[in-house]
Amino acid sequence: MKDREKGSEIHDEIVSVGLLNSDPFVGVALIDMYVKCDSFTDARDLLNVLPVHNVVARNVLISGYLRKECFLDALCYFEEMKMAGVSPNEVTFSCMLKACSNSEDIGKGVEIHAEVCRKGLLRTNCYLGNGLIEMYAETGNLTKAQEVFDELFIRNVVTWTVLIGGYAMNDHDEEAINCFEEMQIKGFAPNSITFSCVLKACGVIGAIDKCAEIHAEISRKGLLENDLFLSSALVDLYAKWGFLNKALEIFDLISTRNIATWTALLSGYAEHGRGHEALGNLERMKVESISPNMKTYVSALKACGSIEDHTKGIQIHASMGKSTFLETDLILGSALVSMYAKCGMVAKAQRVFDMLPDRNVVTWSALIMGYAQYKYDKEALKCLHLMREEGVHPNAVTFACTLESCDVIENVSKMHDEITMNGGLQNNVLIGSMLIRMYAKCGSLVKAWEVFETFVIRSTVIWNELIFGFVQHHRHDEALKCLEYMDLEGVSPNALTISCILKACGNIGSMNIAEKIHVEVARKGLLQRDLFIGTTLVDAYSKCGSLAKAKEVFDMLPIRNNVTWSTLISGYSQLGDMENAIFTFERMINEGGQKPDRITFVSILNACSHAGYVDKGHRYLELMIKHYGMSPSINHHACMVDLIGRAGQLCNALTIMTEIPFHPDSTMWLSVMGACHNWGNVNLGKHVLEQLVQLDAMDTAAYICMYNIFAQANIKERYNM
Repeated sequence: MKDREKGSEIHDEIVSVGLLNSDPFVGVALIDMYVKCDSFTDARDLLNVLPVHNVVARNVLISGYLRKECFLDALCYFEEMKMAGVSPNEVTFSCMLKACSNSEDIGKGVEIHAEVCRKGLLRTNCYLGNGLIEMYAETGNLTKAQEVFDELFIRNVVTWTVLIGGYAMNDHDEEAINCFEEMQIKGFAPNSITFSCVLKACGVIGAIDKCAEIHAEISRKGLLENDLFLSSALVDLYAKWGFLNKALEIFDLISTRNIATWTALLSGYAEHGRGHEALGNLERMKVESISPNMKTYVSALKACGSIEDHTKGIQIHASMGKSTFLETDLILGSALVSMYAKCGMVAKAQRVFDMLPDRNVVTWSALIMGYAQYKYDKEALKCLHLMREEGVHPNAVTFACTLESCDVIENVSKMHDEITMNGGLQNNVLIGSMLIRMYAKCGSLVKAWEVFETFVIRSTVIWNELIFGFVQHHRHDEALKCLEYMDLEGVSPNALTISCILKACGNIGSMNIAEKIHVEVARKGLLQRDLFIGTTLVDAYSKCGSLAKAKEVFDMLPIRNNVTWSTLISGYSQLGDMENAIFTFERMINEGGQKPDRITFVSILNACSHAGYVDKGHRYLELMIKHYGMSPSINHHACMVDLIGRAGQLCNALTIMTEIPFHPDSTMWLSVMGACHNWGNVNLGKHVLEQLVQLDAMDTAAYICMYNIFAQANIKERYNM
């Protein structure tokens, strides 16, 4: 009850009846009472009148200091105690090891270790050995921790767990897993804390198979449903890896969920781009009367930003107004600024930013990123100057965000100069890659190359930006050369590198290099793991004219998405194999694994147009609208205009153009003009030319097409055709 006054009255009564000197347990109980009432002065005064040999009472005082995290006071009293002639026991030493660990006084810890060894206590006391291992591990001295472990005569599950936890805590994750395996070989059964430590190690190094083994063992022991700490660790691990169905499966087994479990699942959905599910879990939390904490709010705001749901973001902001999080937590303030910025509400992001009591580099970078994303270039650059005036130094992320807002070469050069003057950031990979990207985007590949050459050691990220720049500007041969140079420097390409190179192969028809990359990709098993690479390879083979190879890769893919299907359909269409294009589309619908999207329908309508399949084209457009509930875009209507025009139904093509909810663009009118040429309709051709001239008087394609129509009409008239 922390009732010091009543305790003091009882103290007086104890003294009056003479119990203090005759019963040592009464003295210990009094010390314990004063310590729990936070009255350390009274506790120390009482110790001065107790029999000198009462080490138990002194241990109570030291334990009190540890509970209050007064570690230096505990160490000082330990010295006083020894000077007073009181010999410490095993409990005293264990307490002092905790004090050394928490105060990071490794020197004092080594002294205590030596004293414990002199007294021979490690031979009989496993608890002390555990304390020494923990002290060395928590101060980062894993070699000494392992030495103590090896010297112990007695070990228990706690001993093994402390060592495993030490390795995991200090990022020696392989050693933690090896130690866990050795523990089991030697017959020690892990407890829930052991499992949690080794799961953390698995998470860091991505040891998915080992995690699955441990998960199975935990399930066999029946710990999953009954141990909230352990089940939360598994949910967190699977969610971070993106195995969200697995995380949800474990989550649903837990009878009583706490805020940590909910936040782990919600964060997983937010981190992996599934914002709607993340926000759905936030609502489920509230139904179970679990109040969000700061981490929950940060993840929920990230989810709002990823799906641009400003309405939900505003609601979360309003609910946070009832808490004190926003006033005290910069991470949350930064998340709120970022959410509004990503939702396009940059003015609101600025207002929130202005209201924050304190701003750091993360908060400023979030605001600058918002301005840059929506091309408020002047505002982004102004923020950079204001940030410096406020005494906040920009970091690599800040400069990278600001660079993104520079869409002209002069601004990129100015930012480059500022980065150079800032010092220490010239060789930063994030900034270097962004500089290469922006110079390339502005068309200055020479400057991009200059930045690239400043890096003595070039990472895959740096190479990727240069390769992408070359591909972006149709300098495909140089992009392919980069792959050779990467290999010479011993830099391994990643999925993005391979995709860029395959795009270059497709654009210049380099079948040989595409095949070499295919062999390497297959050898590494990437086709089974990376759908993006598989899709790009299908596209490259299609553009190289090898539809047989494209289909071979397509059929080997374990999963396919809309882009993969659309790529193959488009490949058949572009090479005039309309039968296979339509067959592939029908196969996609019938297999039921993927629903066609808007891009898929553009591909199949194009195929129908080139094949002259008017009825199929109408059927597919109707399927898109009625069955899949999609509204046709201008691209879909353009396909239909082209299809009907090619079939000679020119009036129907014009009718479509007058009825669609868009202004017909030059592509549509040129399609009709092409049909006029094919069908010799000079009068309609003149009308179409007038429409095209209104859109763009300098459109040479329109004049050339009209010339061809007149020329064809004259030839027919001359030869009475």
